[in-house]
Amino acid sequence: MSYWPLNNIIWVAAIILWTLAKRNSRYPRLIALIKKKIGYVERKEKIKTGIVESRIRIYAQDIKKRSPHDLNRIERILAPLLRLRRYTGTIANLISFLRILLAIIVILLLIIYYLAGEMVIVLFAALFCFIVSCVSDFFDGATARALAEISDLGKKLDPVADKILLAAPFFILGLIYLPATIYWSIIRQEAFLMVIFMLKLIAERLPFAMASQANYWGKTKTTFELIAAGFLFLCPLNLVFVDVASFLFNCSIPLAVGSIVGYLSSVKRLPKASEV
Repeated sequence: MSYWPLNNIIWVAAIILWTLAKRNSRYPRLIALIKKKIGYVERKEKIKTGIVESRIRIYAQDIKKRSPHDLNRIERILAPLLRLRRYTGTIANLISFLRILLAIIVILLLIIYYLAGEMVIVLFAALFCFIVSCVSDFFDGATARALAEISDLGKKLDPVADKILLAAPFFILGLIYLPATIYWSIIRQEAFLMVIFMLKLIAERLPFAMASQANYWGKTKTTFELIAAGFLFLCPLNLVFVDVASFLFNCSIPLAVGSIVGYLSSVKRLPKASEV
């Protein structure tokens, strides 16, 4: 199945949506409806993350009371790992570093998979590490907020971990199985988002401010991309998963445009000391 027409249709639709957002005054009802729907979803996400943060906070307090003599078997196994916190600064940063390590392991396993004659068990081991890293992405931010350990390093590590994790299967399996139009479209949008990331770093040293965290569009885009990357692991087993992965990657394109517009529209000039 060719996704070349669909790919271009999505790009055109994304440009139209961007134009509508730019010309807000001409489409107030449509923009208000979009903002209302996005706000509703964001509120639901905040409630969910709030529940997770509350449980993490309660569990952390419980572990402090029981440590070090009343830990269960899993907690005893993980206890030495938590000592690495002295090097990462916070537990959330430790989770982000572990996600990057898992992404590197995924790359090595995929290389071994092709060098060792395409052993299926190696492919599933890579998929397992990928899933663990994806799931842990939900906990690093929640842990930072629950334990009041939000740091500038953590804000930078999280998107870097996402990019490395996506790159692990994408540059190896995507190059083999994805249509060229989709493959290069994703590279183009991720390269542009990396430019946005660099602009954020530059803005910190200039009298400008930009949103420091991913907006809802960006978070949804990353979710679509990581799910699509997960299906890439199954492409060597059945080519039907190529269509599934291609469709999900295509869905991420307008979301990437929305994320870019959101970042650029958040740029604000900071008042000078004399203006305060």
